[in-house]
Amino acid sequence: AKEEVTMPYTYRDSRPRSPPLPQSARATHSSGQTYEELKRQCQQKGTLFEDCDFPANISSLFYSEKPPIPFVWKRPGVSMTLLRDPQFIVGGATRTDICQGDLGDCWLLAAIASLTLNEKTLARVVPQDQNFGPGYAGIFHFQFWQHNEWLDIVIDDRLPTFKDRLVFLHSAEHNEFWSALLEKAYAK
Repeated sequence: AKEEVTMPYTYRDSRPRSPPLPQSARATHSSGQTYEELKRQCQQKGTLFEDCDFPANISSLFYSEKPPIPFVWKRPGVSMTLLRDPQFIVGGATRTDICQGDLGDCWLLAAIASLTLNEKTLARVVPQDQNFGPGYAGIFHFQFWQHNEWLDIVIDDRLPTFKDRLVFLHSAEHNEFWSALLEKAYAK
């Protein structure tokens, strides 16, 4: 009789490891500045980052049609009234964090879920040194491999909502935002 092999619910490597170090990737923001430079600039000015390359408006999501519902772009913890304690990652990133919203991009969700099975690759694509806590400036970044090089995609954390709920990809944990922000970076 064949023995059935099942995948673990979540992948957790039991070996102790130091956190992965950030690696170089080409900055892609139109200003030519890196994530670190843009974040430092916002912190010095005491302002939250607003991404002029991917503005919080309908033109970033639709070409000619109007959206089926009126979106309101909000920042987690700043303008989302139902949420007071946003977290980048809650208890480690797992495939069950990923819930599809109103966009038919299940292919992307499957790719994101597969990232959670490889800690090293996940840490490369989703840099772990980001949070909504100390040093928060409304700016996040993700790295994608395209045309034989890593690109560093910088975004602000304004997300489309309807009735204070995220419209697109979201986490099963309502205060976790790594997956929603990753989807936004990929859209950009």
